[in-house]
Amino acid sequence: MFSAKAIRSGLGVALATALVAPAGVAIATNSSSELDLVGGDKLQSNAWHCGVYFNACSWSTSAKLLGTTPKRASWIQNNSEVKVHGPFAKITLGKSSNIEITFKSKTLIKTKWRNTHSWISSSSGKVKPSKTTIYVSVRAKAYASHKIFGKPGPVEAYAGAA
Repeated sequence: MFSAKAIRSGLGVALATALVAPAGVAIATNSSSELDLVGGDKLQSNAWHCGVYFNACSWSTSAKLLGTTPKRASWIQNNSEVKVHGPFAKITLGKSSNIEITFKSKTLIKTKWRNTHSWISSSSGKVKPSKTTIYVSVRAKAYASHKIFGKPGPVEAYAGAA
């Protein structure tokens, strides 16, 4: 069992380390994956979320069509899963943009956003994890459709602990 003094000491070291981190260093996790498409374009999936939070954690996901053959997809879709992990962890959704909620439970929120005649579909928001949350993870899935490359997907990106 750890003593209160040992815990305070450990917290002091963690706080001191955070305070001396170089300016401009972001503490976050992100991931990106790409799929080569017929015609030379790429379908890219991106996931990002804050790595350290106190009351809320920002997240962002996107699906992107990279290239010029074609410049825009007939439609491009971004599906997101924001999940909290830990004993008795709970999640609530804060301010968000470009999302349609497709599923919600105590620990998981699933969303999607589809754009037509575009090269990008992106979503973002904030979640409020409970105090018992150990970490937050975000999974992004990219889908697209066009007569040149068909309907590939999903291309997945995952940001969070392994």
